Amino acid sequence: MNQPKLVSYFSSGTIPLQRALERPYTHIILAFLSCSEHSPFTLELSGAIAAQPSPPILTQGTKQAVRQLQQQGIKVMISFGGATMTSSAYRQLVGQESYLAYILAQFVIQNELDGIDIDWEDSAAFVGRAGYDGIGFLVNLTLALRRELPSDRYLISHAPQPPYLESGYGMSGYLKVLEQAGSAIDLVNIQFYNNRPWSGDPLRIVESYQRYCQLPGMNVDKAILGLPVSRHNAQANSYLPVDRIISQVIQPLKAAHCLGGLMNWEFASDTEGHWSHPVSEALEAQRVTG
Repeated sequence: MNQPKLVSYFSSGTIPLQRALERPYTHIILAFLSCSEHSPFTLELSGAIAAQPSPPILTQGTKQAVRQLQQQGIKVMISFGGATMTSSAYRQLVGQESYLAYILAQFVIQNELDGIDIDWEDSAAFVGRAGYDGIGFLVNLTLALRRELPSDRYLISHAPQPPYLESGYGMSGYLKVLEQAGSAIDLVNIQFYNNRPWSGDPLRIVESYQRYCQLPGMNVDKAILGLPVSRHNAQANSYLPVDRIISQVIQPLKAAHCLGGLMNWEFASDTEGHWSHPVSEALEAQRVTG
C-alpha cells in the first residue's frame, strides 16, 4: 500500500485556503466548476474560489494559495459537478464529452492545477429517469479527460455515493463506470454521508468499503473513505465524531491492511485542524505498522 491520502473539499472561504499549509492534508479539491442547461459549455465557478461568475476565474488569493500548497507537496484539484447540477444540464453535454473534457482540462492547465474531480450526483441517470445514460456519459468523459490530462502529470478523481457501488441496489452504475474507465481514475472519494443505511454506521461503512476495494477497476490505494467534518456538514445521522472515526473505522481497516485514505466535507469546518490532525496521525500509524 502507498502512503494513505487525506483529502478535503474547499468551498466556503470562512477559513482561508492558506490555512491548509498548517494542516496535514495531501490533496485539496476546490469546489465547484459546473454548467447550466442554458449555456452548457460555459463553465461556472462557485464558492469562495471565484473572482467572477463568467468566465470562470480563480481569485488572486486562491491562485497564490494553490502555489504555496503545491510547493509544500499538496496536490490541488478542481471539482466539476456538485449536488446543484441538474439532469437537464448534464443532458446538454451528452455526446460532446470530448469537448467538455477539453474545456475542463484547459481550466486545469491554465490555472496550473494538479487534476480534476468529477462529483456527479445525478442518480436519476442511473435508473432511466434523466433522459440520458449516466454510465456512458461518465465513461466517455473520464476517458476523454485522461486523453487531455496525461497520467504522468495530472490526477483524475470521482466522488460516488455508496449506492452507486452496490450490486443489485438499483442505481449501481458506477460498477460499470469503474470496470470500463477505472484505469483512468486515480482516486475514488466515496461519500459515506447523507446515504442511508451507510450514514453514521461504522460497521456498515467498514464492511462496504472493504468490498468496494475489490471491485473491478478499484484497489485499496485509490479508494478514499469520505466523511463529514461536523454535524452541520451533513445530515445528523451521517455524523461520526473523530474518536469514533479512529476507533471504529480507521483502526479496523488498519488491522485489515485496507485503507487508501480519508476524505472530508468540508475544509472550512476543520477549525484549528481538530479533525485532520488526529485522523492524519491515525492514518500515519497505519502506514508505519502496515
